[in-house]
Amino acid sequence: MNPRPSTPKKADEVLSSKNVPEHFQKPFENYISFCQEMTLMGREAPALPAEVLFSNLEIEVLNAYAKKRPQPIRQYRAAVKLVAKLGGYLDR
Repeated sequence: MNPRPSTPKKADEVLSSKNVPEHFQKPFENYISFCQEMTLMGREAPALPAEVLFSNLEIEVLNAYAKKRPQPIRQYRAAVKLVAKLGGYLDR
């Protein structure tokens, strides 16, 4: 008889710094902080140009990835959203 599957963990539990090995603690916290700052900047200033944080090469790569888009990415918010989709964001 198979044991019951464990309940799925909440995102807060998975992304908690206590689940990260000690030598990765500071880089992990910096990464989370950076992601939060990217998200907040995209919400507070959606019309900001994408060149504020992304290089021209990164913008070209995002445009190549987003073949379905009728126009190239120019706004920061659209670039952040595409990066999030690369990481699994479903935009629901």
